[in-house]
Amino acid sequence: MKRAFQIFKDRLLGKHLGFRVRLFNMLAITGTLVSLVAAITAFINGEGLIPVITCLATSVIAIFLLIFATKSGRYQLCYIVTIAVIFLGFFPYIFIIGGGYESSMPMFFILAVLFTIFMLEGAKALITAFLEVIVYSALMVFAYIHPEFITPLSGHEAIMIDNIVGLFVVCASVGLAMFLHFRGYNEQQRELIIAHEEALSASNAKNVFLANMSHEIRTPINVMLGMTDMVLRDSRDEAVIEYARKIQNAGNMLLVLVSNILDLSKIESGKLENHEDRYNTATLIRELFEIGTDSARKRGLAYNVQVEKNLPSVMYGDKQRIKQIVTNFISNAVKYTGTGSITLKFSLKNSEDEYAVLCISVKDTGHGIKKENLTLIFDAFSRVDLPKQRDIEGTGLGLAIAKQIAEGMNGDIFVQSEYGVGSVFWLEVPQRIINGKPIGDWKHLTKADENENESFTAPDARILVVDDNRENLETVQALLRRTLMKVDVVESGAQCLTAVEETNYHIILMDYMMPDMDGVETFRMLREMPGFNTPVIALTANAVAGTEEKLLDEGFAAYITKPVAAQELEKVLEAMLLETSVIVTKRTIHTQAWETPEVIQVLTHGLEYGGVSLEEGLKNSSGDLSLLARMAEVVVHNYESSLSKVQNAFSVSDYDELRHLSHSLKSAAGYVGAYNLSFHAKLIEEGCKNGDDKKISLTLPLLYLEWEQAVNSLSAFAAHVHAIEPKVTLERVFDSKEFIGHIKRKVRRGAIQELDLLIAEKGTDCPEYLNEVRDALHGLDFDAAKQILTDNGLWGE
Repeated sequence: MKRAFQIFKDRLLGKHLGFRVRLFNMLAITGTLVSLVAAITAFINGEGLIPVITCLATSVIAIFLLIFATKSGRYQLCYIVTIAVIFLGFFPYIFIIGGGYESSMPMFFILAVLFTIFMLEGAKALITAFLEVIVYSALMVFAYIHPEFITPLSGHEAIMIDNIVGLFVVCASVGLAMFLHFRGYNEQQRELIIAHEEALSASNAKNVFLANMSHEIRTPINVMLGMTDMVLRDSRDEAVIEYARKIQNAGNMLLVLVSNILDLSKIESGKLENHEDRYNTATLIRELFEIGTDSARKRGLAYNVQVEKNLPSVMYGDKQRIKQIVTNFISNAVKYTGTGSITLKFSLKNSEDEYAVLCISVKDTGHGIKKENLTLIFDAFSRVDLPKQRDIEGTGLGLAIAKQIAEGMNGDIFVQSEYGVGSVFWLEVPQRIINGKPIGDWKHLTKADENENESFTAPDARILVVDDNRENLETVQALLRRTLMKVDVVESGAQCLTAVEETNYHIILMDYMMPDMDGVETFRMLREMPGFNTPVIALTANAVAGTEEKLLDEGFAAYITKPVAAQELEKVLEAMLLETSVIVTKRTIHTQAWETPEVIQVLTHGLEYGGVSLEEGLKNSSGDLSLLARMAEVVVHNYESSLSKVQNAFSVSDYDELRHLSHSLKSAAGYVGAYNLSFHAKLIEEGCKNGDDKKISLTLPLLYLEWEQAVNSLSAFAAHVHAIEPKVTLERVFDSKEFIGHIKRKVRRGAIQELDLLIAEKGTDCPEYLNEVRDALHGLDFDAAKQILTDNGLWGE
C-alpha cells in the first residue's frame, strides 16, 4: 500500500514535473474528492437529486481531465477545459442550485480565480481571471435581485455544514498550493546555489583544460595551414592555387572559431595579448574580401568592397586581431541576411603623420536588431530575437570577444541598426603608419608578390651575437648568412665587453639569460663604456607577460623571443641598419622549384617520428629548406657534447648549470621545430628553478629519449635535403644572362653582389676560384674574371 501511494505521488506530484503541472494534478485530485464530499453533503442536507448528480459529474470530469493530461501531456488544453467547463460552467450552476451566496460557493470562486492565475501565463491569466471575477460578481448580484431563481439550502444547519466543508476544502487546497510553491522555490534556490558553485568549479576546470589543450587544438590546424602555404608557394598550377587558397581561407575561419573559445578563457583570466607587426594594407583587404566572398556566394548574396584610395600601403598593428573582429562582422552579416547584399568598407580618419584611425565597417540588408536589444548583443552567449533565428548557428561569443579585443587595441566597436532593414557594424582602431604611400587600387596586388619573401643585403654591416650556447650562435649565423653581414660571435658577457673594446659594431644581439653576467648586467656595463651608443637587441626564450616592458625600460633597442624566425630577425635588423650609414639593399627570395609538395610531405613524415615539426622549423628559416637543413646540422653536430654536459651537471646535482643547459637546449630545439625536445627541456628548466628533484629525475630519461629521436630525424632530414637540392654547379648561376651581362657591361657592383650572395649561401661548398673571380672584379679586371670562368668551363656563349 505504501509503495503504491509512493508511485502515485511520484507520478502526479513528483519533482520532475513542472509547478503548473503538479498544481493542476493536485487540483484535479482535490476537485474529485471535494465533488464527492459535496455530493454526500447535498444528499445529507436533502438538497435533491440534481445537486448530487451535478457534484458527481464534476468529480467524473476532474478524473477524466487528470487521466487525459497525464497520458497525453496536453496540460494547456486541460487548463482551458477546467476553466471553461468547471470554473465558468459547473461552479455557477452549483451556486444557483446549491444555496447562492449563503453557500460555500463564493469561497470556491476565490479558489477558481487563484488557480487560474497559477495555471495560465501572462496576459492570458490576467484576462481570464478578470473575466471570472466579472461572471462571479454578476452571478451574486443576480442572486440578490432574483432570489426566486436560487435554490436555497434546507436550513441553518445545512448552511453551516456547507460553509465548514467549503472552508476546509478551500483552505486545504490553497494551503497545499502555497506549500508546493514555496517548497519548490526553496529547492530551486538551493539547486541554484549548488549549480553556481559547480559552474565556478567547471569554469576553472574549463580554463585549465583550454590552457592545456590550446597547443593540441591549434597544432593540426596550423599544420594544415602550413602545408597549404607550401602548396601556394610551390605550385604553378592556377587551379591548384585557387583550391589551396580556399582551403587556407576555410582553415583560417576554423582557426578563428577555435580561437574564440580560447580567447574567452584568456579574457576571463586577463591574459589576452596582442601581437603587433607591420603589414600590407592591400593584403588585409584581399584576405577579408576572400573570406566573405565564398560565404556570401553560398547564400546568394552580393558582396561588395569599398576602399578609400588614400589608405597607407603599410601599417603597424595586430593584423590577425583585426581580421578576427571583421571576420566576425562578416560571418554575422551572412548568417542574418536572407536576401540582398553585404558591403565591406575601409576608410581612415584622424590621420596624422605617424598615426591614424583605421575604420572597417560591414553593412548588411538583413534582419536588423531591435533598439532594446542593441545593448545586449555584446554580452557573452547572447543571441537576441532567438525565436525567429533558431536555425542560425553560433555560440553568441563572437561579438563579446570582438568588443574586448578592440578595447585591448585602444579601439572600439560601434553598431547602427534598423529592425527589418539591416545593420552596420564597424571597428575603429588606431594604427601606426609605416609607409604613407596611398594604396590606390588594392586589386593590383598580385599573387606572385604574396608568395615571395623579402630579405636584404648589407655587406658593410658588422654585428656581434652574444650567447653562451654554441648551437644558438651557429643557428643565428646560419639565419643571417644570406644578408652578407659580418657576424662575430662570443659566448659570455665578459667576451662581449672585450669584443666591443676592440671593434665598432653596428648592432649587438644579446642573450638575456647567461651565467656569470646575464644580458641585463652586460648591457649595463656596456653603457658605462665611453662613447658607447650601439643599439642592443635582447634575445630571450622568456616570453611571459612583462618581460618585453622590463627589457625596453632597461634600454634595449628591441626584444625578440626565441626561437628566432629569420624573417622577424631580418626585419628588426633592417630597420635599425636603415638608421645608420650602412647601405641596405632589398632582395626578394623566390621559392626553389625543387621544393615540391611531394618533397615536403616526405620530409614532414620523416621528422614527425622524432617529434619535429617541419612547419615550425620553416617558419624560423623563412621557408628555406636548405637553411633549415644547415640549422638541423648544428643541433646534430653539438649533440654529443651538449648531452655530456647535461649528464655531468645532473650527476653532481649542479642544478644551476642544468637549468642553464636546459634553457639553451629549449631554444636550440625550438629553432628547428623539435617541439617534444623543447617541451621536455622546459620541464627540466622549471624543475631546476623550483628545486624539484623528483620532477628532474623523472623527466631526464624522457628528455634523453626525445633528444636522441630528434637528432636521428634531423640528421636524416639534413641528409635528404642535401641529396635532393640542386648541387652547387656554377653553370646554373653563371649561365644566367644577368650575371654575364654584368661582366660584359663591366658593371662591377652587380657582378660582385651576385658572387657575394652565392658564396654566402653555399659557404664552403663553393670552389676557391670564385674568390679569385671576386678579387679580379674588385680590381676592375673584367678580362681576368672572364678568363677564370672560361678556364673552368663556366663562360656561356
